[in-house]
Amino acid sequence: LAPGDVLYLPRGWLHSAVAQGAVSVHLTLGVHPWTRHALAAQLAETALATLREDPAMRASLPLGAEGPDGELEEVRARLVTALTTADPAPLFARTRRA
Repeated sequence: LAPGDVLYLPRGWLHSAVAQGAVSVHLTLGVHPWTRHALAAQLAETALATLREDPAMRASLPLGAEGPDGELEEVRARLVTALTTADPAPLFARTRRA
């Protein structure tokens, strides 16, 4: 590379910059794309925060239950409701700030 050149390293490429006999400045700019996974994580966080406010979700599971199926279905239904009713506007605002 000559002075003033720029080298682009794609995401995931490890590198180590070494000056070759002179003083050198190494400036790294990171670009973090918004991914569907990041949006899903924000959505899940919002849904879980909603569920924390639900007294039924904070209640202990019943003693002597014959199995988790009924409880699992109840939790799943409440989680799906929390996910589908989450306001998307704050999700995108939080993703932009991250």
